[in-house]
Amino acid sequence: MSIISSIAFSNKERAMTKTFFVPAISCQHCVMTIKRELSAISGVGKVEGDPQTKQVTVTLSSEDLLPKVKELMTEIGYPIAKEV
Repeated sequence: MSIISSIAFSNKERAMTKTFFVPAISCQHCVMTIKRELSAISGVGKVEGDPQTKQVTVTLSSEDLLPKVKELMTEIGYPIAKEV
């Protein structure tokens, strides 16, 4: 296995996806705001949201980013009620 393959494999193993219930989400504009803000955090990959279920799914490079994500969500007016 090459060094590059080895690094990619290691990063893939550490990446995680978390889904949160966010009651303040009411429309697609809310989702777009959350995507824009969370995507600015280094180590945050894909961000998806659904106004109907009021859920946000975030792919993180490390669990260490969870506190930062939760803090930012509260700062921008979309506090996380619970992890789904």
